[in-house]
Amino acid sequence: MRYNAQEQVGKLRERIAIQTATTAANAYGEQVETWATLATVWAEVQYRLLVSDEEQRAGRLSDLRTVHYTIRYRSDFDEKARIVYDSKTYDITAISITPDKQFMTLETQSRE
Repeated sequence: MRYNAQEQVGKLRERIAIQTATTAANAYGEQVETWATLATVWAEVQYRLLVSDEEQRAGRLSDLRTVHYTIRYRSDFDEKARIVYDSKTYDITAISITPDKQFMTLETQSRE
């Protein structure tokens, strides 16, 4: 993939938070999963509206929407992390990295 790195950086205009899961003990000593913000980074946001699908979950209809986020390359998280953007939470389903390791694209799904 041939691209101008300066041109790509100019598209990173939105702020997103990358969150990772951690476990902590609650007041009763039980292990509870909590989410902590690993980093807040600049990203290019691309909505995949044509990929939307509907799914039946727990007796209610929910909307599945795919969103791609392009960010500068990082090696400190994987698909177990999640993205928070515009007060919505997105699960990471795939990560693609450019061959020169300058950028990565996070494919995510939101359930509304």
